[in-house]
Amino acid sequence: MNPRNFCFEYRIGIEGEAAAAAARYRTETDIARLKKAMSDLEKLHQTSQFSFEVDFEFHLSVARATHNNFFLSCLETMLPEIRSGMVLAIAPSGLSAEMKGMAIRQQHLAVFNAIERRDDAGARHAMRMHLSRCSQSTRHWDGAGTALELDEQPY
Repeated sequence: MNPRNFCFEYRIGIEGEAAAAAARYRTETDIARLKKAMSDLEKLHQTSQFSFEVDFEFHLSVARATHNNFFLSCLETMLPEIRSGMVLAIAPSGLSAEMKGMAIRQQHLAVFNAIERRDDAGARHAMRMHLSRCSQSTRHWDGAGTALELDEQPY
């Protein structure tokens, strides 16, 4: 298994639980921060651009909304691995960058909506699904960043 997939496997567990905790403990300030992150992602989507920093800020905002610094420090420690996974997730494949951006935006929105509703199970599920899809979308790359031949591109 590619080490990147181990990273996604770990993130699915950690960030899924972080999203559930965020739904339980979030404040209105946290919701405002998440809305800002969503707005920034939407602005990028409208111009068909991607920014690791903007995408990662959404994930950090979810971790902050847990009010548990272990979730936040975990993500911050994993920054290099997360960056490389995100770069490959949006890299050219069978789907256009616009379609990938739309899918990622919808997945983030599902996480946000569940957190806003205080639906911990829904937030956990939405984050786990988002990261699972991101993991699948990088499986066409080998460990050296070279595209592998697939019958069908994931995502």
